[in-house]
Amino acid sequence: MENKKGCKVFFHPNGGIWPDGTTEPKPAPFEDGIMYEKQGFVWPKGTDSLSRAGYRKHTSQNYLNIIRFYTANGKGEGFDPQNICNGFGYDCWPCDSWERTNHGHDSNYFDPEWAMGGDSVYLYMCWDPIITYDMGDEIILDFVYKTDGDEYTVLGEGGKTNFSLNRMDYNVDGYTGAVEIPVREKKLSHWEDEKGQKYEIGSVHTFLEPITLYAKYER
Repeated sequence: MENKKGCKVFFHPNGGIWPDGTTEPKPAPFEDGIMYEKQGFVWPKGTDSLSRAGYRKHTSQNYLNIIRFYTANGKGEGFDPQNICNGFGYDCWPCDSWERTNHGHDSNYFDPEWAMGGDSVYLYMCWDPIITYDMGDEIILDFVYKTDGDEYTVLGEGGKTNFSLNRMDYNVDGYTGAVEIPVREKKLSHWEDEKGQKYEIGSVHTFLEPITLYAKYER
């Protein structure tokens, strides 16, 4: 290790709260928080319980148990703008992950070049806003998969949520509810938010924050 380039690595909660109640970045769980070139990532203790009200930790799309950190915070901050992918930089996943990437921008090993000449680098948690579908007697959750952009298509009857894409039996959200909008005897007309704004089925909206949509039925 002594012949390899290394620097301090910090994991930034980016608006989230660690299980110990703190909101400050935590160092990589190695001696002095230092990671070396080509070293595999290990998340700090408590990452599984890192939380932010109304949001979910960004994960692999198909393996929702694999939490991902990014070299940029989703706003193009924290990394060289010339190398940002979808505004999020390189996404990093644990070295013991089941997932194996087939996209060049993914990385499961550390590259000191991310420090851009400095002696430390910050990796940021990305947060997916939760979409809550309230059908009166049932709640169905979905989320905006942030690295695909902020646009979201409102679901209708039979519409499948992003949770339906999970290839594992569990995920870091702990969500075990329905993954598609059920068909009821009363036909779904549209959705409305708490302010009464209408959201037509199949319409596309930009959601930057969590939102609850209430079912409205045809009379």
